[in-house]
Amino acid sequence: MKKCMSAVLAALFLYCTGPAYADVVYSNYGPGGAFQYGIGLGLLDGRPECAGCPEQPLHTYVGNAFTPHRTNYRLDSLELTGWLVTGPNELDLFLVMDASGKPGELIEAFHLSGVIPLSNSESKLPLVAQSALHPVLREETQYWLVASVSGPDALFAWNFDTTDGEGLEAHACVGPGAGACSPWAQGDWYVVHQPKRTVFRVSGTPIPEPRTAVLLSIGVTCLLAFARPGLQKLSR
Repeated sequence: MKKCMSAVLAALFLYCTGPAYADVVYSNYGPGGAFQYGIGLGLLDGRPECAGCPEQPLHTYVGNAFTPHRTNYRLDSLELTGWLVTGPNELDLFLVMDASGKPGELIEAFHLSGVIPLSNSESKLPLVAQSALHPVLREETQYWLVASVSGPDALFAWNFDTTDGEGLEAHACVGPGAGACSPWAQGDWYVVHQPKRTVFRVSGTPIPEPRTAVLLSIGVTCLLAFARPGLQKLSR
């Protein structure tokens, strides 16, 4: 019995003092965080001065679908890699629910300011958005990470992956210059299955945490140990 109590106390100590750890919920980064260096998908706002940019104001959104596997998670952070071509150093990220195969209801919004690399030669480390709400990401449920650059007249290049991490990609264009986009993406989400997508990582803490599962397991074992003498008496 003393051994059981010692195990419970040790587990409680680890639970109270040990740090929660984050696991990778989804990532299409390659080994060592690899991605396609210097090649990216453009996110626009306003009328940035660039080759091929529309003459009329335009705002674009790009979303990538992902699905947690094995267990539920509490969101810790979102990461992506890219660089600012022109415009204010601002980027908006949105974690949203799935709505019939398209981005739907907002779960949490993120804003990055002043941290975006100003050239593709600097875009080697991921941009990290830490979650403040830590929403639950449910196992085998599809979610979307949506990105949008903040103008005026901004262009952000979101790097592609190197892993052929195929999946659903959503595009939406709004504004007078939306005619430059695919007709299906004008004012609404246009979803396509891409063999290669923009690179991103979703990290979260498993539910229950492994240390919680260990504590519960020890607790159940000790309860059975306490109950065994009483059951033996009843059986006599």
